[in-house]
Amino acid sequence: MLTAELLELIRNGENSGVEFKRDDVHPDSLAKEIGALLNLRGGHILLGVEKDGSVSGLTRDRQVAEEWVINICRQNIQPAIIPYWEVIPWDGDKLVAVITLPVDYPDKPYKSKRGGAWVTFVRVGSTSREATREEEARLYQASGLMRYDIRPVPGAALEDLDLRRLEDYFRQWRRQRSPRQGDLEAWTRLLLNCDLLEILEGEPERAAPTVGAMLLFGRNPNRFLPQAGIAAAAYHGAEKDYGTLERAVLRGPLVGWFSEAGELLESGVVEQAMEFVRRNTRVEGFITEGG
Repeated sequence: MLTAELLELIRNGENSGVEFKRDDVHPDSLAKEIGALLNLRGGHILLGVEKDGSVSGLTRDRQVAEEWVINICRQNIQPAIIPYWEVIPWDGDKLVAVITLPVDYPDKPYKSKRGGAWVTFVRVGSTSREATREEEARLYQASGLMRYDIRPVPGAALEDLDLRRLEDYFRQWRRQRSPRQGDLEAWTRLLLNCDLLEILEGEPERAAPTVGAMLLFGRNPNRFLPQAGIAAAAYHGAEKDYGTLERAVLRGPLVGWFSEAGELLESGVVEQAMEFVRRNTRVEGFITEGG
């Protein structure tokens, strides 16, 4: 980094990607800022710059300061990182250390040590705050470390899945036999192996359907996932207006129930959506049946 670039960072003040720190702060405080910046889009931490933008400079030997920062990044950040470190001369006899955190670190969320606990922090403007549960979940999803579809559904049990639809799934798509409907122990083993059931944390004897299983095969998915479904609307023309041909909220399991011969016995959301489109779609000058 050139001195002119450092000057520009200081002039612009702290923001979502820049933090000013003294080099004698507590390691937990520095780890908090490092983790928060990593969880956003990276950035720079300037050591030896006060909150008001005045430059006090490093108070310790540059080699000692570098080792201190590297140790924090390896011991107080989880997973450990190796930042880009450089020291810029300032105003003759002062030094400013720049910790650069690239935008492309892949393993979000990064957790910072606070006391004896690991905490996820996020950057909110020029401040770093503890992440909410929803913010932390989004970080896991963005990194690909957590798949929402394999999370267990609280309060649900195997009995809340429609075994008829599951039998269709294993017969038609996986080409394998499924257990008898009354053999719940065998069903549990099979669905655990397929990520359609998940052992509950702290309750090793209990398993709950995953979100994916409930959406696909649930007897009543909206009992546990009230937001699931499709809100459909058909308009007279290409533009949205107040007058509609039809409005509907499509609920239920995603997949239908078919006979062994392939005959649809009970629609799922997919079939309901296709039928809604058929009823309300003009194709090349004619209206499909039921339009």
